[in-house]
Amino acid sequence: MLIFSILSFIMLFVITGIDFKKGIIPDWCLLLLFLSSAFWHQIDMLSAMVCLVIALTIFLLVKNKKTEDPIGYGDIKFISIAGFFIPLNSLPIFFMVTGAGGILLALLYRRKYFPFGPAIALGLAVTWIVSGGR
Repeated sequence: MLIFSILSFIMLFVITGIDFKKGIIPDWCLLLLFLSSAFWHQIDMLSAMVCLVIALTIFLLVKNKKTEDPIGYGDIKFISIAGFFIPLNSLPIFFMVTGAGGILLALLYRRKYFPFGPAIALGLAVTWIVSGGR
């Protein structure tokens, strides 16, 4: 079990680095994160579905047909996969920490677009630790 926890944290660092450097979250990273979740503990499908619905709602609310999408599809998938790690009652913590991380990144970048994956990774890591690693 410890090996899957370590693999998951390593994947959070890899996703953060790639998103900072290239502005994308590769599917293979998300697949490894999902697989480590599947082997690490019993998957919480309800929490994952709630995360997916919230991520899609945010995407549809901020979508602008004239320019690039402000939140990427990798971010939506990442938020959905984060739900597999987080118990349903800890989702508010996840979204608050992720939102605060996103605001901090927006202030630091001072550009229209910035990588949101690191904020999601921070939210997942903090929530995971606060919720006792369940």
